[in-house]
Amino acid sequence: MEEKIKKIQIGHYLIIDIDKIKPNNYNIKSNYNQTNNGRLSFEKIKRSINIHGQMNSIKVREISNDLYEIIDGYCIWMAMKELGFKEIEIKNFGNISEEESIKKYLYLEELKIPLDIIEVAWLLKRIKEPNIKLKGFPYSEQEIKNKIKLIEFDWDKFKEIEEIENKQLGLLGDFSRNQEPEKEIEEELEEKTEEEFKEESEKPAFEEKDNKMQTKSLGSIKDEDIDDSTGVNPLI
Repeated sequence: MEEKIKKIQIGHYLIIDIDKIKPNNYNIKSNYNQTNNGRLSFEKIKRSINIHGQMNSIKVREISNDLYEIIDGYCIWMAMKELGFKEIEIKNFGNISEEESIKKYLYLEELKIPLDIIEVAWLLKRIKEPNIKLKGFPYSEQEIKNKIKLIEFDWDKFKEIEEIENKQLGLLGDFSRNQEPEKEIEEELEEKTEEEFKEESEKPAFEEKDNKMQTKSLGSIKDEDIDDSTGVNPLI
């Protein structure tokens, strides 16, 4: 029996009128222009399209024969509109539900593997020349210089320093453990029973100094005792 192969709809690539596309109502990045980082990222997209043209098709779902809703690629669509493009390349996933659109949108955003900064630096160094044209790079001249400097950094020395610091932190950890006996003593002091505190409170308030002043507890001292021992009349 032949195994049935499941066919998955991967969408159709089309070039259509840019005005036949509308944004969705769940795009997280639609407020990109409210932050400096957002505006900077948008300008980079716009500059890239202006130099290289549209490199990534935007993902859409079909609303009707003449209308499509963006799943992913809102900033590309906006940048192309601002640059005056009349047509745009799309990947049409067909007449799918909003739920399926959101699933695809989240996957497209979450499953982007970030570039390794050292690997990027090696690529830049590979093509770096004294008279290299910066036009077409997603980085400024200073950014390119800073990235290439990462290759020249002594990472082995950095690891050596890191190991020393970790050892020092380990010693600090041992020192803190040596303070545990003091903590145990404090805990013992806190464990005094109510009976012990009661016994202490009932101890005589005064030691016997002469024949006139007998040893008494705080609760049994009277005015005449104070008068006899001090010669001072109690306050009334």
